[in-house]
Amino acid sequence: MPEWVEIAVLAAAWVLSLVWGLLIVARRAGKLGVRFWTAWLMSKEADPYMDRVAERVMVKMEPRLSGFEDRINQPVQLDLLPIVAMVEDRLAPRFASEVDRVRTFIDGKIGWVKKVGKETGEFVAERAGEAALAEAGIDPAESELLGELEATLADKEWVAEHRAGAFGLRLLKREWAKSKGGITLTGRSGYNPGRRRRK
Repeated sequence: MPEWVEIAVLAAAWVLSLVWGLLIVARRAGKLGVRFWTAWLMSKEADPYMDRVAERVMVKMEPRLSGFEDRINQPVQLDLLPIVAMVEDRLAPRFASEVDRVRTFIDGKIGWVKKVGKETGEFVAERAGEAALAEAGIDPAESELLGELEATLADKEWVAEHRAGAFGLRLLKREWAKSKGGITLTGRSGYNPGRRRRK
């Protein structure tokens, strides 16, 4: 049995060396063949053969090239509706959200400007009123009290129900007007009971 094993090992080694030798020879022959064929194709000897190869290629390529030219010469017919719809579907929500965001920002700024304008107007009116009261020699706290007193007296229903209270408020207003020089917030001098309107 050992003889068969030795024969098999020797046969395998011989086959491997043969394959290895063929690979080396083929590689070397390939390199030499490439050099040879490259040199031959670049030489003048190959020109008649290259012309014949070029004619054969042109004969086979002519129908294909003419069909390709016909296809190129046809007008382009594209259906742009699906493309436009796809772009709209993708971009429209983004644009809408951006527009809404900008619109909200602008509305917020407009609201802020209106609020500041209103508060500024109220502040200016308040300061102008305080300056007018100070010029007339009226204390702001007293002017507030006088304003409430005049508002109460201007309420016809309250005056009709509380005649005695209205009389007392008028006397109080008259005394206050005398002590301050006769100036009221309405621009008239104090109360004059003798001057009543006739209906």
